[in-house]
Amino acid sequence: MKTKGIGFKLTAVMLCIILLGILITTGVATAIAGNAITNESLGKAKSETGKQALILDECLMYHKATVASMAATLSHVGDYSKEYLYGMLHEVLIRNSVYQDVYVGFTDNTAVMGSGYPIEEEYAKGWKATERGWYKLAMTDTDNAGITSLYVDTATGTFV
Repeated sequence: MKTKGIGFKLTAVMLCIILLGILITTGVATAIAGNAITNESLGKAKSETGKQALILDECLMYHKATVASMAATLSHVGDYSKEYLYGMLHEVLIRNSVYQDVYVGFTDNTAVMGSGYPIEEEYAKGWKATERGWYKLAMTDTDNAGITSLYVDTATGTFV
């Protein structure tokens, strides 16, 4: 009977060693596979982020060039009448469907908008061109088009 007890104990120990080996192997394999998947996912995310950053940069450069072109045209023509500005800005809106509106602000706190939005309603509410972030940015660097942070448009109540 003693030999049966020793054989059973030996079998149980061997079984435990085998199970422990299986668990260790499974854990190591899982860790290696997890690291490989994580590295691959991070690589793809980094690559895609880089592509999207380039697309966004190109988009912003295009819009800055559009603004610079408008400024150059205005400087060359020298006509700052509301009629001329409205026509020019309206044409820019027609050619750039992604624009919600295009406008020029003046030191007397008025503005001309390409959409024809009745800005007088905003004047009555206390809107002043010179207090807007886009106006202040334009006045700090009159040679280059700038990009402001998102802000809530007073006319639409949406981010622009």
